[in-house]
Parts: sequence; structure tokens; C-alpha cells
Amino acid sequence: MGTKRQAKGVVTEAAKSAGIFYLTNRWVGGFLTNHEEVKKNIEKLNRMKKESADGSWNQFPKHERVQLEKETRKMERIYGGVTALMGVPSAIYIVDIKKEASAVREAKRKNIPIIAIVDTNTDPTSVDYPVPANDDAVGSIKYITEKIAGVYGEGRKMGEKGKEEGVEKTKPSDVINAVPEEKEKVEEKPKKKGRPKKKV
Repeated sequence: MGTKRQAKGVVTEAAKSAGIFYLTNRWVGGFLTNHEEVKKNIEKLNRMKKESADGSWNQFPKHERVQLEKETRKMERIYGGVTALMGVPSAIYIVDIKKEASAVREAKRKNIPIIAIVDTNTDPTSVDYPVPANDDAVGSIKYITEKIAGVYGEGRKMGEKGKEEGVEKTKPSDVINAVPEEKEKVEEKPKKKGRPKKKV
């Protein structure tokens, strides 16, 4: 249990530092294949957190407030890492594909690329980008997860920078000029017409 808790902590910390959405408590069935329904629960959690913060719950008796707080904590454990995610992700990273087989199935059904740690007891061909490693060792999980989170963060910064530069600098002419120009054709001189000279 200690190792699992440590692994969850590692993934959560790396995801938060890179601004990545995460699910570490348990996989939510239908998260990818039935996201519209899952999104309702996420919206409900966001609404409950807002009501708790702005004092809307003060109108209720104490026992009802306690129940609402308990429900909010329970939902936070499940959806806390994806409260700002309103759509299906472009890719997913999985630490243990054997344990999270349902996540793999859903991602494959939705054609979502999978990056995953694959141990010797799993099939590496079931994911798009397998990373051979021990999925039970906190050290390897920490190293790989932090590397992936770091690369994601760098890629996002580059993407944002490129988008800003593209909006400011790109013109229609720039796009046209990006196409390689064809080489000018050398006009061949027309051959003189007439009878061919006889060879002696």
C-alpha cells in the first residue's frame, strides 16, 4: 500500500508541476468513451466547490452541510485532477496498463495515443509508445513520469510561442512563399527542318 501511495503522489506532483490533467485514485469508467456523462459529474463538483466557497451552504442545517462536504471530498478524490478538463484528451499516459486495462481499451476505441510504462508481464504492442520499465518501482515511475511531464511542459511552451508568433507574423504571402518554387524550364531551340545529310 505504501508503494502505491508513493506512486500516486509522484504522478500527482509531476502532473501538477507541468499543468497536466490526471486521474490517480481510480479510472472512471467511460471517461473517454462516454465523456459527456462524466463531464456532468465534473461540472457538479465544480459547482459544489463554488457553493462551499461563496457561503451558499450556510442556509442549510449543519448535518446537511456535513453531508455536502463529505460528498465533495469523495468527488474531489476521483475528479480533482480533471476539474478543468472539459473535453477528451489528445493523449494519455498510463503507469500500469495491466491494472488500468479499461483505460487502454477506451483509449484504443477512441484512437487516442497511449504512452505507458510496460513491465515484463504486459503486452507492449497494446500501446502506441511503450516505455520498458518496472511499473511497481517508485524510482522508475518517478524518473519516467517526471521526464514525460517535463517534455510535455516544454512542448506546450513551444506550441504557445509558435502560435503567438504565427498570429503576429504569418501573412498569406508567407504561406505561399513557403512552397518551393519550380525550376525555370530552359527553352530548347527548335531543330531545323529539312532532309538529313547523307553520310559519305
